[in-house]
Amino acid sequence: ESKLRGWAKKSDTLYVVTGCSVAGSDQYALDSEGKQITVPTGYYKALLRLDKDKNYSALGIWMDHAANSATSIRKDMVMSIDELEKKVGVDFFVNLPEAVQKTVEAQNPADEAWWWNN
Repeated sequence: ESKLRGWAKKSDTLYVVTGCSVAGSDQYALDSEGKQITVPTGYYKALLRLDKDKNYSALGIWMDHAANSATSIRKDMVMSIDELEKKVGVDFFVNLPEAVQKTVEAQNPADEAWWWNN
């Protein structure tokens, strides 16, 4: 979360979508009313950054629901928005123009220097 806040401060605009996936989960927990809720299999974030020159970049993050000692986002945790969409079954950033959406969502964020230098 602190890395995302830092990116937000350095971006003109940063859209963040956060969620979880329960696909394939067979584990349950009880909520405060004693009802069963499905334990997620993983958590994700989809980020869309717009800089002052109106250029977009995007980054998808996936973390399995497991013990994790990472203190920051690593390149092995990130993927393109296209990959994240396939993994979780959600179409992110549908309001972007088609040409922009196609290009930005296919970007490999591990190769985008801005994410790693800020």
